[in-house]
Amino acid sequence: MSSIRKKFFTLATPAALFFLQTASAFAQDNPARIRDAQGVLDALNRIVDLAASVMVALAVVYFIYNGYMFVSAGGDENKALAARKQLIYSLIAIALIILSTSAFRIVSDLLGGADNNAPTYTPGQLDI
Repeated sequence: MSSIRKKFFTLATPAALFFLQTASAFAQDNPARIRDAQGVLDALNRIVDLAASVMVALAVVYFIYNGYMFVSAGGDENKALAARKQLIYSLIAIALIILSTSAFRIVSDLLGGADNNAPTYTPGQLDI
């Protein structure tokens, strides 16, 4: 393993662990048991949020790594071309993650998913 890759993994591993730790900290609330279709949609929303967070974090780390490889190509056309392709792939990955998450949200909302910005009402509450 080259020294550049060792340095990258030395820096990337703590960053990835930080993102995973942060994502797991947000997932610590205790949701109600799944009893109906709304509960299934809520659970799927949480899973998609966590998966998208991890995938975006990994794609950003991959993008930074390939940006470093592009800059450090040192005039070698083959290395620069390979790094440029990988940069494009990482941008496509980020775009696909955003699009797939958005598509899931649209379908979830059409099926009656929870609107996180909507006010919650308890039975018997009056709108005054």
